[in-house]
Amino acid sequence: CYNFIFQIYCGKTPLSKLSATALNTYQQCPYKFWLKHVLFFPEKDEEHNTLSPKEWGIILHKILDTFNTSLLKTPKNACINYLDTLISIANNIQHRSPNTLAWELKKEALFGTQTKPGLLSQIASLYTDHDFLKNPIASEQPIKIVVNGLTITSTLDAIFKTSQGMVLVDYKTGKKLASSKDTQLLRDLQLPRDSYNRHPTP
Repeated sequence: CYNFIFQIYCGKTPLSKLSATALNTYQQCPYKFWLKHVLFFPEKDEEHNTLSPKEWGIILHKILDTFNTSLLKTPKNACINYLDTLISIANNIQHRSPNTLAWELKKEALFGTQTKPGLLSQIASLYTDHDFLKNPIASEQPIKIVVNGLTITSTLDAIFKTSQGMVLVDYKTGKKLASSKDTQLLRDLQLPRDSYNRHPTP
């Protein structure tokens, strides 16, 4: 039944193209894949008094992409204040965003308060404490593979260089994260797929 669903979807796709997110949805729940990508059922509308998980994720991806890109252009021995750089980037993005209540509610989580550090402070601490994060080699790198005539597209959020090889990083802003068991048993295809896309087997 599940293979039938997938074949119907692929057969109806004129471009024979599938996003990595859609592929992951199919692996986790073929029924949800059917509703969203075959029948095109609209998703439930989010409350307007807060940013949707998708909007929040886009903002954080923009901040981290801009930050990693700046590190790529900075000499290795340069002295960088990570927190100040992140705050400057976030402020620029905020100024280009609509001034809504939803954004105002998220600002505290992002920038923090006098008594509670925000997400930017936590990110800056991660970069300070882990040397490999200071050596990005790619950010938001688009990739694609072709399997049986079906093109699967994806984006690697960031790639970092270490003495033991490359580290692929995928940013998650949702409440539910895939466990190591999910990855091992291929219930979640994110890291296996990205690893294959980075080094496909001939």
